[in-house]
Amino acid sequence: MEPSRRSFTITVPTTPKTPAPRCRVRRVTAAPRGFGPVDALVAWPEGVTGGGGRTATKRAGVTLHFVGYNTPMGPWEAARLALWATQTGTIAVSCELPGLSRYGQPLPATVRQDARAGDPTAWAAATLACLRAALVAGDVPTPGPVSVLGYSTGCTLAAAALPAVMSETTVANLILVEPVSLVRRTLGALGLHNLADFARLPKALPANVAVPWILQASLREVGAPGVRYGLPDFLALTSLLSSADTTVRLESYLAADWALPPVHLARGAQSTLCSAPALANLDDLLGDAGVSGTTTQVTGLGHQWWHCLPAVAEFAQITT
Repeated sequence: MEPSRRSFTITVPTTPKTPAPRCRVRRVTAAPRGFGPVDALVAWPEGVTGGGGRTATKRAGVTLHFVGYNTPMGPWEAARLALWATQTGTIAVSCELPGLSRYGQPLPATVRQDARAGDPTAWAAATLACLRAALVAGDVPTPGPVSVLGYSTGCTLAAAALPAVMSETTVANLILVEPVSLVRRTLGALGLHNLADFARLPKALPANVAVPWILQASLREVGAPGVRYGLPDFLALTSLLSSADTTVRLESYLAADWALPPVHLARGAQSTLCSAPALANLDDLLGDAGVSGTTTQVTGLGHQWWHCLPAVAEFAQITT
């Protein structure tokens, strides 16, 4: 019997040849009932028509991207989303996190209180509502299989949103890139781990500079509007990231004998925020439960390897 899970290693070359995305990206505003507006992006890969009032010619798969902390919907996120859509052949949608948006609208008090208590369920539901609103605003037809993708903070929300997505559509896979909420840690430790990984960010940049279209996207990001947020919502976020909620939640799904979709895990080999032992333990738990998928390590890079677009392109192909 073949093992249910496979391991991959990505080594980014010094001069990558990552082709430009064959995709168009539309920026929309998502404003679901009960929440403030957020900016969102919808990326349509070549060969999948629709949007702008037109009807799609085929029932395309969709990737719902739960982004990380401090992610505006500017040229850089548009480039990464377009690349993901091109590599996977899915319509990819991304939005600012409620509470951390260009509009500076705070989280509802009840959502913030739950997050401060270590429960991301309400925040995940709010983010999912924004992604759904973005699909409607972007004229995306009823989607085919849905891929649930999270990066860093977004992994915590993606794992919490999974039951709601599974209840209404077929989920093709769950993709967790650099999950942080795998082990409990103090806020002080979280801060130190974040500083250590931030210091590794320059290692992710040379490969981007070597590819002209990626370099241009990064230059266009300079001066673009960022996200705004208040201290209460920031503290709610750090409370979630210092918990082990993602591990506990996936363990509960397995204990309940859920038919989980394939789960793809990815971590930079030098990442501090994403615990290597905890990720290996999660991989073992999934394998023992017969959950298929992959675990990928990106050599030489830390938590910010998600900002190295040649690595993102290679990882996207692994998940398809």
